[in-house]
Amino acid sequence: MTVPEELWVDPQVLRGLATDLGRISEVIEGIDPRGLDELASAMPGSDIGRACADSRDETWQALSNCAKRVGQMGFLVRGAGDDYQATDSEIGTGFTAMGDLP
Repeated sequence: MTVPEELWVDPQVLRGLATDLGRISEVIEGIDPRGLDELASAMPGSDIGRACADSRDETWQALSNCAKRVGQMGFLVRGAGDDYQATDSEIGTGFTAMGDLP
């Protein structure tokens, strides 16, 4: 069996994936880590409650970073789907460039 050097991606599939990634990014962005404060108040004096309260800002930052990465993936995929037929290596190069994001 011969393996092709490049695999062409269906632009319609890319557009669908981009839409899904955009929705996922919005859902992640909408998660409110203030619920950790409510959890902490439900366990006064507890080490777990204190850890929940102490981790709220870090949790928010992690969720924000995750939403940005998923959103960026959607942007890259949408660009490939809207502009031209892309190879898997071209899309992979865009994903690799995301390594600089937090």
